[in-house]
Amino acid sequence: MIKYYSKYFKQLRDKHDSLIKAELDAQIDAGLKQYETLGTITDLPYANLALALINLHVEAGTRWAKYTERSINKKINKSLERKEVSPYEAFIREYLNRNLMNKSVNPITDTQRKIMLQVIGDGVAEGLGVKKIAANLKELKLGTARSRLIVRTETGRAMNTGAMFAAANSNVIVNKIWNSAQQDRTRRIPRNLTDHLHMNGKSVPYDGWFTIPGMKTIDMMQYPCDPNGSAANVCNCRCAVSFEPTGELVTTPRDNIFTQIIRFVGNGISLVTLLNG
Repeated sequence: MIKYYSKYFKQLRDKHDSLIKAELDAQIDAGLKQYETLGTITDLPYANLALALINLHVEAGTRWAKYTERSINKKINKSLERKEVSPYEAFIREYLNRNLMNKSVNPITDTQRKIMLQVIGDGVAEGLGVKKIAANLKELKLGTARSRLIVRTETGRAMNTGAMFAAANSNVIVNKIWNSAQQDRTRRIPRNLTDHLHMNGKSVPYDGWFTIPGMKTIDMMQYPCDPNGSAANVCNCRCAVSFEPTGELVTTPRDNIFTQIIRFVGNGISLVTLLNG
């Protein structure tokens, strides 16, 4: 599973890297104009960045949700499979309506502004003139590390979010499993602040929390790239969540962010169907 996840992860990363980089560069250009006019940077545009992130999340999340659904169905009796086609894109778009700005767009934009203000502050402290500081701001566009970090993080978040929707939408109770690449790059203690290498194979109930060991803090996360996790656990994470059916049917309504959105979207679809006769 982790090999296929990693392959698709790389495809998405390569596709969306230049698109996200272009929007970050556009923010730099806008901030530069503000600096040259006002002497500071008050705010940065974010609408196009938000759209680029939506496109990434919808593509990655929808495809991985469908893959996860198929994976779960292979492990259960066919009589237990959900027969209707699930509107995963609608689920993910509603999730983004509720979370994209505060979990992704605003933090990315705020950090971009802080980076630019730091360049300005450093330039002032060194006694540089406006033209030289402006040139230093332009040089921020030469770097690619930040855009790559964002794309990797958001791709992992999108794919794992899609997987969580697929499991929440299943007719059977599942346990979730943390899968990490068993490679030298995988973070581990004491080399890194947190340990994903030894999280591989850890299993908890669907609504349970993974306990991620750390040098400074212990994170509780619902799934890899969970935005509730710290930056040390989330940024650049390549881990994936998978699911193992328990063999039991879901008999009582579950209540979490994923099932809430599934019901919300389902009610909206039912209403549209009713109104259209």
